[in-house]
Amino acid sequence: MVDENPSKALSLSLHGGAGTGKTTTSSIIAESIYEKGIKSQFVHFLFSSTVFSHKIDIRQYKQELKELIETSVNNCERSMFIFDEVDAMPPGLIDTIKPYLDYYDNLSGINYRKAIFIFISNTAGTEILHQTLHFYHEGKDRDSIELKDVEKLVTTAAANSETSGFYQSEIILRHMISAYVPFLPLEKKHIRQCIKDFLLKKKYYTNYSKVKKKKVREIAAQLQYFPEDEQIFSTTGCKRIPDRAVFVMEED
Repeated sequence: MVDENPSKALSLSLHGGAGTGKTTTSSIIAESIYEKGIKSQFVHFLFSSTVFSHKIDIRQYKQELKELIETSVNNCERSMFIFDEVDAMPPGLIDTIKPYLDYYDNLSGINYRKAIFIFISNTAGTEILHQTLHFYHEGKDRDSIELKDVEKLVTTAAANSETSGFYQSEIILRHMISAYVPFLPLEKKHIRQCIKDFLLKKKYYTNYSKVKKKKVREIAAQLQYFPEDEQIFSTTGCKRIPDRAVFVMEED
């Protein structure tokens, strides 16, 4: 954002299992840049399983996507495009974006270098989980895992998964993504933090010090963990906490 003349558009690819914070992170980025955050007219949130639901209509989707990006960036050079559930996009559609991610100073008179593209995907979630578990068994703390430890797993899984919208995509094969951001599986301590945040957000308690540990444990016990015999990582991250928390809290 401080670079007035970036060499190319910023593109972030967020990968990980359900409930690990990918969509929340994209919202935080939008909130940090635009006055109205995710509701800004310059932020375009595309939920792939809804917007691009029929593979037979891929030609129409390509044209609509092309028009959306060109019109939006022409109106605001700092436009943001968030593609959620990229793994649900028809393979080949994502490459419509390729020209706008390249190093061109303009296309038909429009400069796309200040635009921001964020891709959210569950692809590589399983690979990230297994690698994190492998490090755990080797005695390597989750917080010490570095990007270089999992980045190749992410790019390989994304490009080779036939059900992914990134399948054999030139965006990946030609290294056009600015950064891959792997989201590691959440341990029980992270789940407890999520539960506390939810209970405060819903005003069950007025501050952290008043949150009852017993209630947090009860809610955490309602969730599933992996592997089954060790119960280390949450299989659904923080995703099911709202339902489980309300269930437990309304029992009183």
